Amino acid sequence: MPAVNKGTILVTGASGFIGTHVVRVLLEHDLNVRAVARTAEKTEHIRKMFPAAGDHLSFALVPDMSADGAYHEAVKGVDGVVHLASPVTFSYVGEPSGIIGPAVAGVTAILDSIAKFGPTVKRIVQVSSIAATSLGLSPVTITEADWNDDAVNICEAKGAKTDSFVQYSASKAHAERAFWQFFENPHTFDGATILPGLTLGPYTQYTADGRVGGTASLVVPYLKKGVPESSLSETFFNLVDVRDVADACVAALETPAAGGERFIVAGDKLVNNDYALAAEGFPKAVANGATKGNHDAKFQSDIEATVPNFDGSKAQKVLGIKYRSKAETIHDTIASVIDRI
Repeated sequence: MPAVNKGTILVTGASGFIGTHVVRVLLEHDLNVRAVARTAEKTEHIRKMFPAAGDHLSFALVPDMSADGAYHEAVKGVDGVVHLASPVTFSYVGEPSGIIGPAVAGVTAILDSIAKFGPTVKRIVQVSSIAATSLGLSPVTITEADWNDDAVNICEAKGAKTDSFVQYSASKAHAERAFWQFFENPHTFDGATILPGLTLGPYTQYTADGRVGGTASLVVPYLKKGVPESSLSETFFNLVDVRDVADACVAALETPAAGGERFIVAGDKLVNNDYALAAEGFPKAVANGATKGNHDAKFQSDIEATVPNFDGSKAQKVLGIKYRSKAETIHDTIASVIDRI
């Protein structure tokens, strides 16, 4: 399919952490944006972030993304779609079907709307997660060829007793598989998927009482006193900067060769020690008595050797993504939240 490099792009989940950065990049590329949000309050939040956008930014209200025909009106007249909205959370407790069903429905609903009411759409970019590829339990290299069958199988075996993150991972795998199954039949538009790692970077989303939420909250304990040194060795999936994820989403729209492809978007391996080291550069964190990082390179490398590497090189080659260093990403995350600590 041809690249989508002009016209109007529908962005679901536009008021979210990644969504606001996607809107920014699209506007920078001189594309018009139709931002989907659940409430008028959220549309106003987006509008205030981009005061110079003028008529290049419009809105569609979708109060319930799971409602039948939720996106039927929103997709009319747009040229491309970046689908970020998801009903899935890390904290779900219950039977796996209660998280997997809505995750799949959230994907199939917008695909159905495009097929029925979006004849001008050329491509949809679905934002998934590297959790759709693996639980990351062993130090191997994970690529776009991998699927998280482990999470799916654990959910089937353990039911409601399954760990919430495993259920989250299974829901991401099921939802993305549903996306690709849709394209097993011919359509007038194609698709690509973006699978980000743990996403940090300049933060724009706060709770109703002004607290830091989302992934940025992972950094907050390292800006205050009380984190035990033993936590410095804890790890998570590869880190990626939210600005790089946004660039990848837009590049996946604009790059002809991206159609029909999955892209892991992930940079450096992440250790909690990275948070502590970055925090040392902020006087407020130092004054707070934040736990000091371990500067021994071997300490860091020995830990990184025990965890998998999610290979984001395909996005570099096909989409032209240049990953920011984790030092820059964590620094900019802290800089955006330090005054709220």
